[in-house]
Amino acid sequence: MRKDVLLGVSVYNEAGRVKPWLEHWTGLVDDIVIIDQDSADGTLTEIKEFIAGYTGECNVDLFRAPTLGMCEPVFNAISPMAAQAGKWMLKLDVDEWLSAAELDKLMAIAMRAFKEHQVTTVITPRVNLVDGVNVARARATETDPEGLDYQIRLSRDNALVFSYNPHTYPAVRGKWVIARDVAIEHRRTFSQVVEANIKRSRFLPQATVDAQMGFINRVAAILGLSDEDVAGEVKKHG
Repeated sequence: MRKDVLLGVSVYNEAGRVKPWLEHWTGLVDDIVIIDQDSADGTLTEIKEFIAGYTGECNVDLFRAPTLGMCEPVFNAISPMAAQAGKWMLKLDVDEWLSAAELDKLMAIAMRAFKEHQVTTVITPRVNLVDGVNVARARATETDPEGLDYQIRLSRDNALVFSYNPHTYPAVRGKWVIARDVAIEHRRTFSQVVEANIKRSRFLPQATVDAQMGFINRVAAILGLSDEDVAGEVKKHG
């Protein structure tokens, strides 16, 4: 179990997903901070029941902050907690995973970079799996034909400043490095992809909503789903 990492997670309507995620991560790190954004589907109860029955070594703290389903702002609160404890902050969602071996590899890169070059932020690629299929092509652009999904998730000493806008990277203060040999696994079903993009659409500008739908349609094409399949999922979560 790592004692140099504070794992931060922001949750919103994650009932059924948060417990297995906690079961996994409480075996890997000794400090987890959860911020629930006024979930309305039993997420809060699921977390409280897990904490009540948990007997392991990991410290799990739960807070509430009504940020309308947007995870970015709460990490401006979690980052100082990690800094105060002298730990790295690892920012994840409940559909994101690393094995113990991959976490150790990531932290070895981070600690060496910090010791030798005072690096305080580590960027990692993320593998997007939808129904078990790698959908990297859905993110491909002219400048990134492989659809590599780099994420800014590991930092220390308050190196990151998060905005109040979704789908945006935080501002990075200080030096950073890319850990190309470690990848976060982003595991979702197609239904969860639609849900995640649709549930905060009412808080977003139309251009962002259109971009989200474009991504949904590209993922559906990779999976061989029909327009009717997509419309049904959008209706279910809209």
